[in-house]
Amino acid sequence: MNCHDVDVQALVGQLSLDYESDAYHTARIVKQIAVKLGFAESKAGKISLAVSEICMNAVLHGRGGIVIISTLNNNQVIEILIEDKGPGIADLNLAFKDGYSTGGTLGLGLGAAKRAVEEFHIETSKDGTRVILRDYLPVYKTQFDIGVVSFPAHEMFVNGDGYLIKPYKGTNLFLSVLDGAGNGQKAHDAVHSVITTFENKIKQPLSELIQLAHLNLVKEGHSRGVELAVAKFEDDIIHFAAIGNLHITLRNGADTTSCLINGRLGLNLPNEIKIAKKQLSIPWTLIICTDGIRRFEIADLIAQTDYSAQKLAENIFNRFADDNDDATVLVVTKHD
Repeated sequence: MNCHDVDVQALVGQLSLDYESDAYHTARIVKQIAVKLGFAESKAGKISLAVSEICMNAVLHGRGGIVIISTLNNNQVIEILIEDKGPGIADLNLAFKDGYSTGGTLGLGLGAAKRAVEEFHIETSKDGTRVILRDYLPVYKTQFDIGVVSFPAHEMFVNGDGYLIKPYKGTNLFLSVLDGAGNGQKAHDAVHSVITTFENKIKQPLSELIQLAHLNLVKEGHSRGVELAVAKFEDDIIHFAAIGNLHITLRNGADTTSCLINGRLGLNLPNEIKIAKKQLSIPWTLIICTDGIRRFEIADLIAQTDYSAQKLAENIFNRFADDNDDATVLVVTKHD
C-alpha cells in the first residue's frame, strides 16, 4: 500500500500490544501516518523504529499494553502513547545508555529511541511504564526566508566559524552564528563543541544554553574560546543575544535593534547575559555576521525588498567579507 493513499483518521486511535507482531504492526502504522502527515520518509522511519523499540519492550518485558496514536495541532504533530503493565524499569539511567538494549528488540535502546523523536517522556514504576513520543512537522521553511554564506580565510582549509539552524516544535526556530578565536582546526573544534551543546539542549532558555556551552568549553580545554550570536523565534517573538565581536541587527518594521555583550565563551563569560526580546512586526530582517564581515549600514541593504534572504547574505558577503579572516553572514527575513 502506498503510504500517501492512507487515510490518517482511519489509522489513529488505540491498539493492543500482546504479541511481537503487534509491535511491528504498530510501527508500520505509525510510519504510514507520519508520511501521510508530511514527514520525510527518513524521519518517518526513525519515528517508526523508536516506536518499535518501545512497543517490543512492552510486549517482552511489560506484560503487554496499549498504544494510542494521535495527531495534534491540525495534523502538525504526531504523538504516540505507549503503556505497559510490567514491573517498571529498575535503572533508567542504565537503560538510556548507548549499547544497552533488552533482548528481542531491534537493538536501538532507549537512548537512540529518545534521539529519534523531538520529544520523549517516560514514567516508570512497579505498576508499569508509560512513554510518550512526539514529533513536529518542520513547517518553519514556509514561515522564514533564510540565507547563509560561510567561508574560511584565504588559503585556510578549515573554517573557524560555524552556524546552526535548527527548528523545534514545528514552527519555532533556533539559530546561532559562532566564531572560534583565531583560525584553523582549534577554532573549528571549539565552535563545534558549542554547536553540539546547543543541539542537545535546544529548548532551554538562551541564557542557560550559553552558560552550559561556556562550561563545556572550559571542561574540554578549548583555551581560545568562542564568540557567538544566538536567536530563538517562538510564534511572533524573538529572543536574541551576542557575546564578543560579532554583530547582530534586527530591522523590525521601522525599528532597528542591535545587541552585543563583551566577553568570550570558554574564557570570560559575563556575569549577566542580557537577552533582548522583541515582538516581531512584518516585514522584519535579522542579520548576524562574524568579525570577518566589515561593518555596514543595514538600512542601505534591506531597502531592496525584492532580495531573498540568500541573495542578501551573498550581497553582504561579497561586498564586506575580509579575505584574511573566516567570514560568516546569516540572514533571516519575513515579508508580507
